[in-house]
Amino acid sequence: MELIDINSNNLAKTKKGRWLLLFWVPWGKPSFDQIELIKKNTQKARRIALINVEENRDIAMDYNICLYPTMIFLNSGIEEHREIGIYGGLIK
Repeated sequence: MELIDINSNNLAKTKKGRWLLLFWVPWGKPSFDQIELIKKNTQKARRIALINVEENRDIAMDYNICLYPTMIFLNSGIEEHREIGIYGGLIK
């Protein structure tokens, strides 16, 4: 599974294929172990987009992100599911 830092310059990548958008903040950045858990338990996405909310407030606003972490599963740019909070509640 591919892990990509996303910002306004490359957000268009997430409009094609299956993605997991992972919105995070510096004081709650996902650890390596959490990322591995996400990779292992997430079958809906082929790529994970890491989006730092402090650096990309415009993207967070577009997706109505209020709580961190938030994960949004996209299929061809369309939201299929949203998970808010701790990473342990991952869906498959």
